[in-house]
Amino acid sequence: METLRADGLRVDFEALSPKVQAVADRFTEATTARLTAENGTDMTFSLEGREGNGLDCTVSEPGDFTVAYCAEANVTPAPEGTNGRIVFDGSIPNLGVGLLQDDIVVEI
Repeated sequence: METLRADGLRVDFEALSPKVQAVADRFTEATTARLTAENGTDMTFSLEGREGNGLDCTVSEPGDFTVAYCAEANVTPAPEGTNGRIVFDGSIPNLGVGLLQDDIVVEI
């Protein structure tokens, strides 16, 4: 119940929706994306032919679905043309792993 009372549900998701959809549209229009971070992460993703998805935490029609607290734009990269290095240096909350003691480095 405390989660449902938290400030995250007080966000104006209707006002946020155009921004979420604009980012999803940019993913759809893009052919590549690059992710870098100071921890050594440096990935290039192929987005050729991929469609962005905007989840803005709003519903307007019967049967619409959303998740509380979730406003995001995402895209699934194509396996071909996706490569680089991802460094995980925080936590893995599922599978009971929790806070990482050492970085996990994945080369793709």
